[in-house]
Amino acid sequence: MQQFYKLSLEQGELSTDQELFSDYEKARAETILKALEGMRIISAQALLEKCKEAVMQCQISV
Repeated sequence: MQQFYKLSLEQGELSTDQELFSDYEKARAETILKALEGMRIISAQALLEKCKEAVMQCQISV
């Protein structure tokens, strides 16, 4: 998987000090990103926003 780093919104630049995903999250993030391949960025963002709303409505059991 490509390396992703946290973006400092205040400075508008990448901080290569801190990776965006933990080791635990990398496999899931890779699956999600592969599902978005071929989509335009705006379409992928719109779909992810809808998924965010759907997740907020899911019942989670621990």
